[in-house]
Amino acid sequence: MHYHHRKKIHISLVFLLMISLLFFISFFKPVKKTWIGGLRNNLANVVGVSAAVPENRYNILAQQLEQEKLKIQEKENKILEKEKALKDEYYRKNEIFQKKVAVYGFFISLVLLILVIVNFYYDIRRNKSKVNIIKLQR
Repeated sequence: MHYHHRKKIHISLVFLLMISLLFFISFFKPVKKTWIGGLRNNLANVVGVSAAVPENRYNILAQQLEQEKLKIQEKENKILEKEKALKDEYYRKNEIFQKKVAVYGFFISLVLLILVIVNFYYDIRRNKSKVNIIKLQR
């Protein structure tokens, strides 16, 4: 009986050693979709540690603060999106305004150029008439 008990312990240790070796081998060789990788994930899930702290007012306050922090972050993200949309709209309107100013400026410059040319024309015509009058008087 003592022999059978030792044999069971020996078999259990060998089995545990084999599973441990397979588990650790899967860390050194990148394995994703094989049974060794699945074994590693299953063993990691089984051998998890969880600890729970009994609820008290500090835990509740910490949870409430975390929720408020998330709400504030959401509001801040919405504000940033709205700010970006307003800035884009401002730049679009500013670009349109600048184009209008450029077109109006071009047309005003063209009108001034035409007025200057007309002014030169009338000056030359007047000077010719003065020259003709002077010639006639002599």
